Amino acid sequence: MKKYLYLFICIVTLLLIVFLIVLLPDVNFRIYTPYIKKSLTFNLSQYSLLLFTLSYVSALFFSMLYLLKRNSLISSYEKRYEKMSVNKDENEHQVRILENKVKTLEAALKQALDKNK
Repeated sequence: MKKYLYLFICIVTLLLIVFLIVLLPDVNFRIYTPYIKKSLTFNLSQYSLLLFTLSYVSALFFSMLYLLKRNSLISSYEKRYEKMSVNKDENEHQVRILENKVKTLEAALKQALDKNK
């Protein structure tokens, strides 16, 4: 459900920017850059498209970082679970071996007690 909501928001944002480009093609503004000591003139449609593109790319970048982190955590949890499962199997095997040894010792003790009677 969230995937469709995000997709809907992206489409609505894209449509809003397209409408801004179509409806306001002649709105210009200036940005003064003190480092270059120059004024840059932008068309609103160019600025909106640039802003949308940069924000979309940055959102993709951060989502990829999140997905990589999540996938690494999932793989580490899977490895830990497999290790615990192997340890559990080994412990069960050791318990069976010890139980068999105890049964053997009990039988030997019973035979020794019966022999001494």
